[in-house]
Amino acid sequence: MSHLLPLVVYLTGCLARPSLDRQSFVFAPPPPATTKEAPGGPLLASELWQVTAPFEGRLFVYRSGDFSYDHDPYAQFMTPAVRMECSLPSAVVAPGRRIRDVVESGSASKPDTLWKIQVEQLYGDFRHLENPAAVLAMRLRLF
Repeated sequence: MSHLLPLVVYLTGCLARPSLDRQSFVFAPPPPATTKEAPGGPLLASELWQVTAPFEGRLFVYRSGDFSYDHDPYAQFMTPAVRMECSLPSAVVAPGRRIRDVVESGSASKPDTLWKIQVEQLYGDFRHLENPAAVLAMRLRLF
């Protein structure tokens, strides 16, 4: 009987702790300071992001060592990274350049330029706890 007491105390101690809340986030650029729409400007088309396999899911990825990564079951994107539609082109157009609009690839509108985005890295880097960093490495291609 005395062997069960520590087990009961341990289990009730674990159950008495508050559960961690799951958090969901959306990856989106900040809204532009001024409108970039221009009736005669180019029409851009954007495809869904292509994301390399280790980073394509919903769970946040953290780099914990030179060759080790962890997934966070309590922090995730609202949609998997591979399914994120990108409004990034409208946010990164040079300040002096005006665009007509950004549409999804395959829309009825005929775009002047197609943006393809390949996300090669998307993680929180915690190898140096005194200086954590967010890492987003992407390749933007214009066609």
